[in-house]
Parts: sequence; C-alpha cells; structure tokens
Amino acid sequence: MSHTKTNGASVTCDKRPFYTICVIVFLVVLILSFLTPMVSDDFAYCFSWKDWTRIRQIGQIIPSMAEHRSVTNGRVVVHYLVQLLLMLPRTVYGVLNALVAVLLCTLTRRLLSLGTWKQEACVLLFGICSFCCFLPALGENILWLDGSLNYFWGLACSLLFLYPFLAEYLELPYSENKSVAVLRVLLAFIFGTWSENGSLVFLSLSGCLWLLLWFRTKRLPVMPLLWILAAIAGYVFLMTAPATVGRAGAQSVPVIGYNFRMIFRTARSELLFPLLINATLYALAVSFGVDRRLLTVAGLLILGGLLAMFSYVFAAYFVPRHLCYPVFLLVLASVMLLAGLCRTGRPVFSAVAVACLLVVFLLQFPVGVLDVAISWHKQQLREQQIHNALKEGQTSVTLENYFPYTSYGIPFELNPLDSTIGPNVNVADYYGLEAVYGVDPPAEG
Repeated sequence: MSHTKTNGASVTCDKRPFYTICVIVFLVVLILSFLTPMVSDDFAYCFSWKDWTRIRQIGQIIPSMAEHRSVTNGRVVVHYLVQLLLMLPRTVYGVLNALVAVLLCTLTRRLLSLGTWKQEACVLLFGICSFCCFLPALGENILWLDGSLNYFWGLACSLLFLYPFLAEYLELPYSENKSVAVLRVLLAFIFGTWSENGSLVFLSLSGCLWLLLWFRTKRLPVMPLLWILAAIAGYVFLMTAPATVGRAGAQSVPVIGYNFRMIFRTARSELLFPLLINATLYALAVSFGVDRRLLTVAGLLILGGLLAMFSYVFAAYFVPRHLCYPVFLLVLASVMLLAGLCRTGRPVFSAVAVACLLVVFLLQFPVGVLDVAISWHKQQLREQQIHNALKEGQTSVTLENYFPYTSYGIPFELNPLDSTIGPNVNVADYYGLEAVYGVDPPAEG
C-alpha cells in the first residue's frame, strides 16, 4: 500500500510549528503524569494475581496474567504492561505516556494532509483542545497509570491499526515496506486484545473501509484483510477469556431500559457540544463541496463514536471514563472535516473553531493542573502519615480521601468501615499495614 497523492495539498509545509506543538504536548503530559499519584487498581496490580506476592521480576507477570484471564478479564496484554510499568521507576511510565500523546498527534497530523503550517497548526490545536475540554474523565483516561494504558494507549494502538485503512481510502501519502506490513499482523492481534468496546468499534471501522476499498478498486486488498483477521483473532482471544465469558452484563429488560435512559442522559450532558460541532462542520463540508470520501470517513467516525457510546446499554456498569473512545472519534471526525474545509479554500472555519476552543481550554487547564498538583500533595501527606505510623509500630491507619475538583484529578477513596475490600486491602498490602480505612475531608466553607 503506497501513495503519492495529496488531494492537491503540498506536503512540504514548515514542520517546525508541529514540532513545537509536540514538544509542548510531551512536556505537559510528562509533568502531569509524574504528578498523578497511584490510586485504586494501581496498588492491586503491584501484586501477582497468582499468589498475591509483590511483583519484583518480569517472570512473575506471565503466571499473574494467566490467572488474571481466568478471574478478572481477558485484557492480559495491557495489564501485563501495567504490571511491568508499576515494577519500573515512575519515570519510565511518564516518558512513555508522553510519547503516546506525541504519537497520537503525529498520526492525526498525517491524516490532515494540509499544505500550510498555519492551517495544520490550527486544526491540530483544535483537536487537542477539543479532546481535553470534552473528555469527562481526562485524568483517569490519560494520567492515571492503569487507566491511561487501558484507554489512552488503547486509542494510540487503535489509530495505529486503523491508519493504513484511512490513508489508503483517502489516498494520502503513505508507504510501508513488506517487513513492516507483516509486523502489522502482530500489532493487529495486540490491538484486538486491548478493549472489549474500543477494539470492536475500530475493527468495524476497518472492515467498512476495507469493503469500500474493495468496491472502488475491484481488487481484493489481501494484506489489509490479514490485518483484520489478526485483529479478529485477538478480539476472540479477549472475549473467550473465562472471566469475560462468565461475566454477565445487562440482561433484564428493566436494566437495559434504565441503561438506555442513562446513556441518552449522559450523551446530552457530556457529548452535546462535540455532536453540535460535528453537525455544524458536516453541514458546512457538504455545502462547500468537501471531497466525498472525506465526508464518508467523517460519517463513519461519528457513527463509530455513537456506537461506542450506545454499546454500554448492554453493559453491567457505565462510568465517565468509558466516554474516552466516543469523544476521541467525534473529535477526530471534526478535525478531518475542518481539514477538508481548509482544502476547499475556507481556512477561516478552522481559525474560528480553534479560537473558541482555546478560550474554553484556557479556562479549564490552569484549574486542572492545580487539581493534579493538589492530588500529588495529598499523596505526599498520606505517605508521610503511613511512614510515621510504621515507625511508631502502628498496624492500621485512617487516610483522608480526596475528591478532585476537575476532570484532571483522580479520586482517592477508601472505605471508612471495611478494610477487607478493595482498594483498602490493596493499599494496606502495598505499604505493609494490616488495615487501612478512609475518612472524607471536612466540608469546605
């Protein structure tokens, strides 16, 4: 699969603004990842699922994940990485998490295929600001170690898998040698094992694009078909895990009806603005004659985002961090529509869009960073309290819970009465205590 077409756009635009954006994104994600403390499942994944001993060697992780597949879920690849990174210095996770952010920016830029750095920077900044502004659980999805690997890294793996299909269908500049194409088979399998919800949506998008390519070229795209088959094999491996097969979702009609109302209520409260932006940009793109293939891709991305959202009607539970894939797909659709408008000679829309989103972003970002800093400070106080308790020979402590003010922070919440349930028991085991309890902070004001 290789192309030299650019839909009329030059690929020789100045890359320095893009590199500047990448450096800023890298540093911001790096610093915030360092400041985000361990919470909840992070403590549990420091231990082997096999015998509940502390993970100190790589060899302990494989039997741990074998048991994990039987008792928790089939996401053994991603949780293998979680246990590996929890064993290594925090610096490793921070750098890798920041590099994942740069990878997403790079893949998105390649999909834009714009001819000037101003247009490219405007559209890319719009995408970054939109994702940060509209993601309801930004800290849990991007900064929390266990959450970021499940969602943020999952997005990067999913887009890396989907990119050749998008590039081929849109006839963007793209080339890979045979060895890399073969390695994509392994990537496809890993992608398939990543997420019960996200992998299925991106797999469906790749299948739609593969069919569109087949109909257009009248030739069977063999290598992309192998990638899809490998991804399906990975997804089957994920879903046939004993713990996944035995897990019941919403089965009764009343529960499904309740979930249906909840999903619509959440969509209206959390996805209203992304959907309104999608609708506006799509109407503008149709009116100004944006390329039909780009309109098709944008439509598929929007549909994928909605399907990722409404699939939780049949889920056993739904939390804000589950909106990561829907928000990303809706934002990616808007980014591509803005790029299409730029290619038709209407860059004013991207300039207006990024100006509006920058206002929203700048009103949220400083408070969000402060929230992360406070959560880091609270963690230092907790660890000092635990250190003093151990020094004095105490076997139990009561730690103050923390509830963040913004979507950037991560809640730290322990049960005030029962020390035998998670995450209380996991925190106690991690620090070598017999019991840990939680207490809510005093009310403000």
